[in-house]
Amino acid sequence: MTDMTVANTIAQQIGRRAFVMMGTRHKLGDDRSLTFDCRGSRTVNKIRVELNSLDLYDLTFWKVTRRNGEFKVKVVEKVEGVYFDGLRDVIERGTGLCLNL
Repeated sequence: MTDMTVANTIAQQIGRRAFVMMGTRHKLGDDRSLTFDCRGSRTVNKIRVELNSLDLYDLTFWKVTRRNGEFKVKVVEKVEGVYFDGLRDVIERGTGLCLNL
């Protein structure tokens, strides 16, 4: 059984409203990270937030496409050493979306 404490904490720190504004349908968590989809952005459609050994977050932004039955995965950007209160700002810059009303 996987401990979802870190994944749930990351989701709370990002906020439910931000997930709605990104069009997130699916979230996948494990004992060190949370990965979710982003349907509102043209540049990325998958984001992974991972807790590192310094108790900070590392974010990876991907663009996953499917053509002729084959998937192509491109890492668009990696950001390391983000404090919990900077998660939304980094996600906004990486996706080009506004996550605040």
